[in-house]
This record gives sequence, structure tokens and C-alpha cells, in this order.
Amino acid sequence: MTRGPFAALTRYFVSVLLAPPVLTDLGADYLRRTIASLVAMVLVAGIFLTRVFFRKYADLGGLTYPDAYLRALQSDTLLMIAVPMLIVGLSAVALCPLLFPDETDYQVLTPLPLARTTIFAAKLAAVAIASGIIVLAVSALSSFWFPLATGGRRAPHPALARVMAHAVGTVTGSAWMFSAIAALQGVSLVLIPASWRRLGLALQGGLIVVLLASVPFITRLPAAAISADSVTAWPLAAFPPTWFFGVEQWLLQPDRSDGYQLMAGYASRAFVVTVAAILICYAVLYRTAERLAGPAHGRGTVRHRQGFSLAQRSGLQPAAAGVIDFVLASLARSRLHQSVFVMVMGTGLAILIGQIATALAAEPASPAESRAMLQAALAAPLLTSLAVALALRAAFLLPIDRAAAWQFRITEEPAARTAALSAVVSCFRVPVVISSLAVAGPGDRVDEETPCSPISLYGKSKWEGESEVWKRRDRTAVTVIRPPVVYGPRDFGLYDMYRTVAKGLRPEIGGRKLISIIHARDLAEGIVRAGEAPEGANQRFYLANGEAVEVSAVLGIIQRALGTRAVRVGIPDRVVRFLGAVVEDGARLAGKRSMFGRDKALEMTQKAWGCSPAKAEKLLQWKARIPLEQGMKETAAWYKSQGLL
Repeated sequence: MTRGPFAALTRYFVSVLLAPPVLTDLGADYLRRTIASLVAMVLVAGIFLTRVFFRKYADLGGLTYPDAYLRALQSDTLLMIAVPMLIVGLSAVALCPLLFPDETDYQVLTPLPLARTTIFAAKLAAVAIASGIIVLAVSALSSFWFPLATGGRRAPHPALARVMAHAVGTVTGSAWMFSAIAALQGVSLVLIPASWRRLGLALQGGLIVVLLASVPFITRLPAAAISADSVTAWPLAAFPPTWFFGVEQWLLQPDRSDGYQLMAGYASRAFVVTVAAILICYAVLYRTAERLAGPAHGRGTVRHRQGFSLAQRSGLQPAAAGVIDFVLASLARSRLHQSVFVMVMGTGLAILIGQIATALAAEPASPAESRAMLQAALAAPLLTSLAVALALRAAFLLPIDRAAAWQFRITEEPAARTAALSAVVSCFRVPVVISSLAVAGPGDRVDEETPCSPISLYGKSKWEGESEVWKRRDRTAVTVIRPPVVYGPRDFGLYDMYRTVAKGLRPEIGGRKLISIIHARDLAEGIVRAGEAPEGANQRFYLANGEAVEVSAVLGIIQRALGTRAVRVGIPDRVVRFLGAVVEDGARLAGKRSMFGRDKALEMTQKAWGCSPAKAEKLLQWKARIPLEQGMKETAAWYKSQGLL
């Protein structure tokens, strides 16, 4: 059974959230082993704590009076809600950059034949699925064994009721923690300008520090006096796990009207606010998706150079300035590197804050306090230096596969260094500019000598860009490729045709119409050949199959490739142009952009878009090799394998 675009995109987003695709095989294996280790640690901790709690409550249950048992039960229950919330919170912080559509999603997915609604809905569904998996995985173990391990004759409620109530409190608390961090990430995306988007890393680091700095407070919960009165006082009233502890207590006794009911009210209102914030942020980003594109990619490099010049002006030695520049360039390779650096740094700062908090919590004017304060003062610079070193090491050694990291990988083997650098130079020596047949305008068989007269905005923009590069060919040799319609696996040039024919329709616009066409693999080989061959320098080439074909013949080949029946539907040219105007005006009134409009309709209603590849065949010794029938079958098979048809 095939999947639609929404299901396929949701599955992809879930896989990205649970295993980032930028990881190499080594990185993915490392991630799997790390997750397996963490799961094993959780299981071992669960078994150990089960024995501890079982022995503890067996001893407390044997006392004459139940007060000590009930006090311990309240404190430990709050502890076992706070710990899963902390783990889920740290997981959500690690996934912060992936919780909303980002720059990569915008640049990669928006050019595809996917509605913006599909992209955003799939991302939201993927976040919900991934968060559900994380929340249930973290909460499941403690939700079951803790109420059973703390049961006994002193337990104020039946075991099943306690298991259900604790499960609800733990799961809702963990879900709220994930949604709260997602809401903060969404608000930062909406409010922070694209040029300041790096400030999101500060938010990520701050959240790590806050969460880990709460560990000393959480570990002291078993010794705290937890009651319906104390939960309404500072600091417990401002501690989110207390709210969901109130939910558990309210579920066990719904008719109560005390501090626990008040905390349950806080929990419900907090949940509504965070979910509403996430939906509002998604709606705002949906309306202003262009802001996701962010600043130009080159700005990061400018910043690095500015930092290098500042280091030089400050009087640093060249070696020190070089180290600073290398560190900045390494961290600027990707947001993933920066996130790893920030998370490790945040962990170090949180440990330092925990030490200081422990020192301040000691008895005043006691020798123990003096020693703790001295240790914290001495540890501060050491911990900070260690955190910076570990964070940089983690960022440098991150096993990912990024094109932006090529300059660091290229010199790993000294023997191949010279050849590799020469290859890079040659790549930039003869740039290949990909233009379009649209620059020439319509015609039966245009060639490189045909004067260019583009009729669409797309063709005019391509012509202007090509002309600007062509003016500079006396400084740097250039090769211009003008492909016609491109098709093939992983290309969506003819996807709408395939989808329409798959639904049983063969729309044929106007009368007889001709197009030149080329398989993506043939085009790629031609581009490589044009860039490598000396004959390709300062030349323009049309790359296409030998002869132009009728659009009706292309539709017939697609129909045979799909193995379906389709009804021919003739559409006059004037109807297509009228529809183009209506769709474009409607999209403008709705504040949206449409791929189909007057410009596209004008191109679709031309009699011929044909070109001759004779020059490329002669100078480059290149020729399209893939027959149209074979290429169409490959494309249909790929669309089906991806669940697109």
C-alpha cells in the first residue's frame, strides 16, 4: 500500500528527530550504542531503585504510626515525577533545532511539489510522534514499578489506582516539559530576527544550565516535607513537577480542595498555554515561512574573518590568532556543531552552579561551609576550562557528513593532499553555470546561434544571470548549460504529469506541441563532461535527447510506464491562460505564492520548446544515452517506491 506525501514526509521528519541524517555510518552506530547504553543504565537504575524503595517502605510499613511512611511516600512520589521530567527536558533541549521547520526544510522542500500545509502539518505530526515516543519510553518504567514498590498495608489507596494516577502524573508532566521547551523554541523563532538566529543557541545553552542546575534541588526532595500546605509555598509552588504531583493527588482524591487541587489547576493551565503557544508559533511561521530561509550563508565566513582580524589587531601572536580562527571556523561548520558545544558547556556550568548551591546550602559559619566554599572557588576556573575543552573536542570530533566540512577532511591524508587541492582548484577554474532553455524562448529546434528572447519572468531572470557571468569570461573561463525539461528518479520536473495520469486523466493542452527532454543522469554526465573538457571553456551548450517529442507522446509513454488507463482531456490554450490568471490573482489575495500563474500558463501554451544538442555532441563527444521509454519507467518506479503515486 503506497503512502501519500504527508505520511512519507512525517516518517522522514520522525527519523530526523530520532536519528539526524547528517551522521555518518560511524556517527549513527555511535548514536545507537549510546542510546542502548542509556537504556541499559535506566533499566539497571530501575532495578536498583526498586530494591531500595521496596526495602525502605517495608521498614516504614512496620512502624507503629503511619506518619513517617506517608511523609516519605509524598516526597518520593514528587521525586519520581521530577526525574522523568528532567530526562525528557534534556532530550527536548537536544532536539530544539528540529522541533520547527527550519532553513533546510524551507530550502529543500518548498521547491518540491508539496503544499506548505503538508510540510508544516507533517512536521507537527512528527514532533508529536517523537515526543510521545520519548515521553512514554522515559515514563513507562517508573510509572509501573514505583507505585508497586512503595505499596503495602500503609498505602492510602489501592495499588491499581496508584499506578494509574502516577502514570498520568508522570506522563503529563513529561509531555508538558517537552511542549514547554518546544514552545520556548517556537517563540524564539518568531520573535528573534533571522540575522540574530544564533541567539537560539544561547536559549538552548540556558535551558541546559537551568535543567541541570535543578539536579541538586531534585536530589534533596526525599528529605523535604511535602504536604498540601508546603506545595503552595516557595520554592515548591514554582517547581513544575509539583504541579503534576498535584494532578496525581487530585486523581486519587478528586473531591479535595487544598493545595494539591491548586497545583493541578496550575498544571492544566500550563499545559493549555504551552500547546497554544506551539500552535500559534506554527501558524505564524506558516504565514511567514520565508523568514525560515535565514541570513545569507556567506555571512558566517565574514564573521570568522572579522574575528581573525580583531585577534590580529589585539596584538596576539600569529599562532594564537590562527588557533582562534580555526576554533571559530570549526564551530561555524553547522548548527549541529554549535549545539554540541553549547550542550557540553551548559553541562559544565550546571555542575559548577550545583557545587556553588551546595556550598551555600551548608550551615553558616561552619568549617564544612568554609571548605565547600573554598572548593567551589577553586573548582570554578578548572571546571570552566574543562567544560570548554570537552565541548570543543566533542564539536571537533563529531562524526557527521557535511559538505561544509570538506576543507577539514581534504588534508587528512598527506599523500593525497596535493592532488586533492589541485582538484579543488580545477573545479573553480571552469565554473559551469546551469541556465535553461527558457532563455532562448519557444522554437522547434533552437541552437546556440539562435538569438535569445525569453517570454517568461523565469526565462528573463535566467538570461540576466547567465549574461552577468558571461561578461566575466575574459577573467575566468565559463561554461553555460541550457537544459530543457528534465525528468528522472529524484527529479520532480514531470511529477505533476505522472500524478495526473495515475489518476486516470491525460490533459493535452491546445493542439500539437513539441518539447525537448533529457534524463537527469544524462544531464549530469553532460555537465561533468562540459566542465572537464577543454573544449567546453567559454561555450554554451544545449543538452537534450536527439529529437523533440510531442507532449501527447510523452503522456502516452507515462501511461504505459504506470500501467494505467487514462482518459484524454483536451484543454484549449485560452482556458489554461485564464486559469493561470485566476490562480495567480487568488494566491495574491490570499497572501500566498503559487507555482502556477500567468507566467507558467504562457510557457505551457507555446507550440514548441525544442533545442538541438548537436554542438555538445560534436565538441564534447557527449550524447544522451537513456531512451525515453526506459527513463520514464525508471522514474515511475522511483515515484512508486517513495509512495508518491
